[in-house]
Amino acid sequence: QGNESKVIFPCFTSDKLNGVNAEYRLVNGELKLLSRGGEEYPIPEHQREDVFEVLKALGTTSLNGEMYIHGDSLQDIMGATKKTNKLTPKLIFWIFEFPELVGDYDTRQTEAAKKSCALELSSVRMISTYKAYSHQNIIGRHRAAVAFGYEGLIIRNSKGLYKYNTRSLDVFKYK
Repeated sequence: QGNESKVIFPCFTSDKLNGVNAEYRLVNGELKLLSRGGEEYPIPEHQREDVFEVLKALGTTSLNGEMYIHGDSLQDIMGATKKTNKLTPKLIFWIFEFPELVGDYDTRQTEAAKKSCALELSSVRMISTYKAYSHQNIIGRHRAAVAFGYEGLIIRNSKGLYKYNTRSLDVFKYK
């Protein structure tokens, strides 16, 4: 979809969730849940302990991800994220990036997966990633994602670096 020439194989793919992008961050020992623009959201109480467990396991103070409830509308998810309501306890925080881990995406993803694989958490989870070695792999993963009710795929170049508050040239949406 216009970015095919920018994809460097092998790359990583993950399901494109239609939720609210957010970052959990420890600031002076206090946990905060922030929008990409810095707006502070209330922390869903059912996630607090799980977030601390992941932060400790990864030895970091920041997790970037998506507040999401599979099958619910973006409007309902946004409402449950911005203000505690009856849907808030259903929110799952899907981690897709580790801003403070050093290295390219492949290194950060591998390190995070190793350190967190033993964690069995219900409200905070790492998004599953799949290596793609060709455009055909991407097309197949896209079909599967859409069939399961996701918006499409996110494609990440393996050597991409994390950049705060910047749209990376190594991350692409494929809807």
